[in-house]
Amino acid sequence: MRLLPSSIGLSCLLRPGIERVRLRLSWGEYRRLGEEPAAQEGAGEAQPAAIVEVSPETAAEALAEPEVRWRREPFSWQGALVLEGEEDTVRPAAGVELRRLCRPTRCGDAEVLFLSLFLTNRRAPTRPREEACLFGP
Repeated sequence: MRLLPSSIGLSCLLRPGIERVRLRLSWGEYRRLGEEPAAQEGAGEAQPAAIVEVSPETAAEALAEPEVRWRREPFSWQGALVLEGEEDTVRPAAGVELRRLCRPTRCGDAEVLFLSLFLTNRRAPTRPREEACLFGP
């Protein structure tokens, strides 16, 4: 089984007393461009067999996969996360989850807040696979 990355995270230390942080998330999604294949003439009817001679170059072109074209769609979300409680989850888009973990701790002699953020793609796999992925800005 091949696993693909599905999340990215960030951790930092904050001064005690900070009640919220402002975030801006941005990513891109790709949508496949193209037309549906046209229905073939005489589809469903028996066709007589034919023998056609072609050069190796022509055969290679005929067997090559068609060129796939994509359109990038930019997405972004901004908001303030309240740092109340140890844990919270926000859903900035369908199938996209932002999880927050925040707890007091010590750094040397200082009291600090340890904040971790995880942006996770929870979308179900699709075909083509790229349409379920999130890409960096």
